[in-house]
Amino acid sequence: MNIIILSSSNSTSGGFRQAAYLANGLQADGHNVHFVCPSGGDATALLKEMNLRHTALPATIREANKALRSLMPENQPVIVHAFHNRGVKLAAYLGTYWRLLGLPVACLAHRGVTSRPGNPLPYLLPGIRAYLVNSKACADTLPLLWRKNRCHVVNNSIPDQRIIPARPAQEVRDCLKIPAECKIVGNVCNDNPQKGAGQAIKAFALALKNLQPAKLLVVGVTPEKWLPLCEELGIAKDVALIPKTENVADYMQIMDIMLFPSMFIESQPNVIIEAMSMGLPVIAGDVGGVDELLPRQCLFDPKNIEEISSKLTLFMNDPELLKQHGKQNAAQKYKFSMAFRLKTVEEHYRRALAELRS
Repeated sequence: MNIIILSSSNSTSGGFRQAAYLANGLQADGHNVHFVCPSGGDATALLKEMNLRHTALPATIREANKALRSLMPENQPVIVHAFHNRGVKLAAYLGTYWRLLGLPVACLAHRGVTSRPGNPLPYLLPGIRAYLVNSKACADTLPLLWRKNRCHVVNNSIPDQRIIPARPAQEVRDCLKIPAECKIVGNVCNDNPQKGAGQAIKAFALALKNLQPAKLLVVGVTPEKWLPLCEELGIAKDVALIPKTENVADYMQIMDIMLFPSMFIESQPNVIIEAMSMGLPVIAGDVGGVDELLPRQCLFDPKNIEEISSKLTLFMNDPELLKQHGKQNAAQKYKFSMAFRLKTVEEHYRRALAELRS
């Protein structure tokens, strides 16, 4: 198949990674894949690392039309799969235009957030033949009206290399000076306060007297931003603040539990499915589509520090509970594999191309 992956993002956000992972998998499957996104940012480096052909997305719809048309083989069917808000709008408008021209182009759109779109028009135009969303919570926000049957849930995926540590576990513990008897609580996020680093630090501080010896690893943050809070709470020596890294699995492998107190209305967070795929027990904020991933026992109100602390204490002091949920999460690994996602997405592509032929 001839496939264009269209993204309007140029940062390596979770949504962009899903687009890149998909493009990489489709290319490995033998499809003719081209990635189109704005130039600059961290995204270009990731695409180069994956050896994906990529083209800069122009700023105007007219120039975007030219750029995309130049990538379409003459008289051959093409899939355009759009990611992110502007990308979806472009696919809706240009897809409708291409249909009027009778071009053999089938547009699909990805959506992976649970905020309701401000502009319903792109979701009602015939330019998009199918919407592939990553949670039921996300699907419920789309204003598809009579086009509800065009919406399908497709889980995010995690490439195997993303969950394979680059360093031995003992080497990581030694580097962080964490003794063998010390329990480890993990949190992977960024500096945005809504992502929950502060919540994790505060809840850990409250629970620490019941967890000792224990250490909190906060991965993906700027240490100097969060160190003052740790010092204020008197737990600076009990917290390791790890800057942004591509080797998250190095740290996940030594965690006893993943704590994910994000206050964002998450749809299907990559961090949670990475942890689940590594057989790590996860407790998380009950927001968006997180309850589609984890059982009720593993959820909490992310704004309630005392509730988070109590949940953390309950799990960390019950080795059997940790083991049970770790096994349950590991058993779902295939659902989030690249192979499973490719099979599902390719089926939707073939269905869209069959519509073109009919």
